[in-house]
Amino acid sequence: MARITLLTILAALAASTSGSGEKGVFETLAVTLPDPTRPLTARYWFNTLPTTLKEAENQNWSKSPKDLSCADPTKFYVGNRFVPPNEPSIAILLDSQGIVAGFQAIYDVENLVSGSAHRDCKTLNKYVNDYKFQDQPMINSEVIDGMKKYVLTVYFYDPKEICTSTHDPESVKDSGFGTGLYFQNGPTPDTLLVAPPTRPEAAAQNWDNNKCLPLNGYHNFLHSSQWDSQNCTENIPNWLFYDENNKLTGGGFSVPGCDPSPRFQHPPGAIVK
Repeated sequence: MARITLLTILAALAASTSGSGEKGVFETLAVTLPDPTRPLTARYWFNTLPTTLKEAENQNWSKSPKDLSCADPTKFYVGNRFVPPNEPSIAILLDSQGIVAGFQAIYDVENLVSGSAHRDCKTLNKYVNDYKFQDQPMINSEVIDGMKKYVLTVYFYDPKEICTSTHDPESVKDSGFGTGLYFQNGPTPDTLLVAPPTRPEAAAQNWDNNKCLPLNGYHNFLHSSQWDSQNCTENIPNWLFYDENNKLTGGGFSVPGCDPSPRFQHPPGAIVK
């Protein structure tokens, strides 16, 4: 089995300002936990991402593809994708008002499947990656700049509302930008895997309770009790984490293989066993 490549999404939840009293709103968005085994990637640790179009443009993020609209039917996702100027293995999705409404992890297919000679991987010709990428509905394929990619997508509110949004970009700082994690689980946003807002609800829905890790929180994986019987070839490629009050605070993606992007973590085998 190949190594594991992780991307952690830190989307801090705060008390709702919508008046409903039932939902939280995301106030901050950051990715990539520290990886002590890769000190040269330190500048990517805990990267806070833009939450508005203005912030994205000020940080030189660019729209990709440039000519497709928010709800263009040729895309498998909704929203306007913006990628950073360095290491575009991640993307934010902005709604029709220019507010962040989703996030994507973008993996290089060749590195994952065939291995990489990069110093942070050294997996070329060393492993057989028998993970069933093609059988995972959460993984969509796309050719970006001539390269085959696997793309995983999560939205921060119902994607049906993203391209008709009436949100005010000026209110993001005070009111936040989302209410939950809606993982796309198919070729269109019509099929979703929605994260339970509390840990007890998650456990009741077969998101098995796992350990609390520093800087992460309490992890929950869907059907992790089945991993051994599947030889880790069919794992659902995402997870959730909750704080000490059992409230959802973020999640992440994990796929077998090694993508050398510094935005991804490569945990040692002892952690992922």
